[in-house]
Amino acid sequence: HDHRPLPPRPRESTRHICSCVCNRTSLSHFVGRARSIKPWLSYFLAITRATPMTAMTSSSRFAAIIFMCSVAPMTTAYKTKYHDFGRGNVKVHVPDGASNSTPVVLLVHGYSDDADNFIKQFGLQDEIDGQKFYQIIPNGRTDALGYRFWSAWGDWCGDCNTSSTEASGYYYDYNYDSRRVLTPENDGSMRRLSTPASYYDDVFAYDDDPENWQDYKCFEMCNDTDVGYLTGIIKQFGELYPYDRSQVHALGQSNGAAMVYRLGCEAADIFASIIPFEGSPPPADYNCTPSEPVHLLHIHGTDDHTVYYDGKHRDMGAVDSVTFFGGYNGCSTGANATFLNNATIANAKYRGDSSHTDSLDISKNVNGYDTEVFELAGCASDGTATLWKVVGETHDPSLNSNYATNVVKWIKNHPKGTSGNFYTATDTEYGDDG
Repeated sequence: HDHRPLPPRPRESTRHICSCVCNRTSLSHFVGRARSIKPWLSYFLAITRATPMTAMTSSSRFAAIIFMCSVAPMTTAYKTKYHDFGRGNVKVHVPDGASNSTPVVLLVHGYSDDADNFIKQFGLQDEIDGQKFYQIIPNGRTDALGYRFWSAWGDWCGDCNTSSTEASGYYYDYNYDSRRVLTPENDGSMRRLSTPASYYDDVFAYDDDPENWQDYKCFEMCNDTDVGYLTGIIKQFGELYPYDRSQVHALGQSNGAAMVYRLGCEAADIFASIIPFEGSPPPADYNCTPSEPVHLLHIHGTDDHTVYYDGKHRDMGAVDSVTFFGGYNGCSTGANATFLNNATIANAKYRGDSSHTDSLDISKNVNGYDTEVFELAGCASDGTATLWKVVGETHDPSLNSNYATNVVKWIKNHPKGTSGNFYTATDTEYGDDG
């Protein structure tokens, strides 16, 4: 770590130096980020494969280590700022050189999550320096159980009734293919409900009748203020930073996914696209009336045992969510829905690999391509509806580095008022499945 010549070291020391200096950089991550030095990298890898580290001289070993670490991204150019938009400080990632052509991505966490934890799993910050966009990550309100939530629609909110805390400790059995409410004990095979209100669905079957989706009366108990808060963030943001008004996007997961669907219903004049990850749109009787088309990218794991891929009760499944909301964009809907590239409803609803040709790799749980892409046909010129079916993933997905790359690529190809410009996956779009 200084400029003095290194004395001879035992073999373990080289390994220690590399892990100390490069402890955050796996070789696959390093390779993926070092495109600009690809010819030098190929030469370096060829040498090191032919000549093991232990067979190199100490100076050669040190030079190799410094080479690997010097090209790895150890710092970021974007800045983290905090602004109070009415409910306390909100984290904002600001790219270097932002201008009035810079997109904005609003991230909306799930129930019981928070901003800092959410971006560790679903954040796009690794792409900010290269792709230049803002990332805004607000926190939801806190319910009677102490968990953060968003008041989206129906029972997609928090437990705002202090007399209903019996729901707080119940879990789903993760090994069953149907929702099954168990006792508060958690042996590691169970997952907490998507919201406390879901407890009432399963125990009292409130939503067996699809007309009774309002039985929990979320808006009465939790107040309906979150659409105003989130749209207010975007409006106030423009007083602080320049950004592209045609490139404002919202990404949310679970309770946050239901919330971004709600934004698509009521703030279509602001958002170019919504990206719900494992959530459900309001049903037909909610009177969702977007004022203009909003691009949709719905992402869903086929092994999600909390928000089911096939849907349950008032929650539409992934395919039905896309065909339903796609109707607002003029796409083909319902049983008559058709997809581009000759894909079928059966392909999309099949929870396994349907051998659909347009595929991506965004999950660590599956080697190679794991995500099938379905884009609805017949949409209006300024609106699209797309499903990413992540085969084998759950409600707690293990996403690789390619997830953010592909989501940002999709976002940038779908500004407001255009038909979008999606792409066909190539062999270079594999992520890090390690």
